[in-house]
Parts: sequence; structure tokens; C-alpha cells
Amino acid sequence: MLGFQEVIEHLKDTHGLLVDKNQERDLQNIGYYHGYKGYRFIRKTSNRIAFTSFSQVVSLNRFDMRLKSILYQRLMFIETALKSYVIEAVLADCGSEDLSEVYKKSLTYYQEFSPKSSNPGENRRSRYKQEFKKRKDLEMRINSALIRDYMQGRDIETHFSRYCWRKRGMCTPFFCVNTHFSGVDGVLPARPNVKSYGC
Repeated sequence: MLGFQEVIEHLKDTHGLLVDKNQERDLQNIGYYHGYKGYRFIRKTSNRIAFTSFSQVVSLNRFDMRLKSILYQRLMFIETALKSYVIEAVLADCGSEDLSEVYKKSLTYYQEFSPKSSNPGENRRSRYKQEFKKRKDLEMRINSALIRDYMQGRDIETHFSRYCWRKRGMCTPFFCVNTHFSGVDGVLPARPNVKSYGC
């Protein structure tokens, strides 16, 4: 890893950006990896931002921080409300707080394409497999997150696991999933090393 003065030299030699003495504190505050590398392109590496001065990097970083501070509180309110409404709807649909029951009773879209129908056709078979795989992948990612948190001794999962497994003989309740992650995709490992998670 580069030292601070080496980072200044690297920005000048590799990226053509001079960091003045009065900008060194800005570089220390935003950091090279977050402050510069995090803003080098928009979405794709091919969409590079053509910075001509380090002041532009600092200005973009400050704009980003201000925008986040304006939006964050509102987005968190919306996200929390949506999660609560989804949990209520799923619990009403399933009739149980048991996560294994949610899998069985509510996550059943794949059954719309059941190959057991009188004339399923090739497209329906293919779609059934595709939708069933999505459902199993989601189940595996959720269960892997619960196991990961339990194994790491995270208080919330440890509490629910002890309460549900030992005292009630059931899986973690569905509402507990809300405490683990905002959105499943992108948060969990793509291929968790877990074969099953049973009650």
C-alpha cells in the first residue's frame, strides 16, 4: 500500500493531478481509494471522468456527500416502511411467522409453470426450472446470512435462534430477516458454502 507522499506522487505521475499543499488535508480526509478511485468513472470503467485537477475530485466528493446527506434520511424511511409492509403482507399470506413456512406457502411463483400440468410445453418446463432455481437461490442466500450471523455471534440472530430452536422448535421467524440486510442481492456471498438450514 502506498504511503501518503507516494499517493501524491502517484496522482501526479499516473493521473496528471497535482495536489497542492493546501489540498493535502482534503486528500487525507477523502482518501485515495474512496476519494479518487471511487469517482474515476460513472457505472462502467469505460465511462471515465476526465479530471483535470484535484480540485475537481474534491468538489465532486463534497457534492456527493451533500447529496447523500439530503437523501439518506428520506431513503431510510422509505426502505424501512417498505420492508415493514412486505413483512406484513407475507405474514398475512402465509399465516405463519416460521421462515420455513414462508418458503413453502408464499414463495411459490414457480408453481405457476408446473411441469405436471396436462400440456406443459417446453417453455413452461424451462420457465419452471428457472423460477424454481430463483426461489432456491433466494432461500439459500437468506439462510446463509442467518447462519453467518449466528456463527459470528451477532446478538440478534443468536437471540432468535436460541428462542426459536430451543424453546419453540421452529426456524428463525420471518421478521428476523429484516434485521440482517436491506436487500439480499449484492450483500451476501454469491455461492455460500451451506448445504441446508433446517428446523
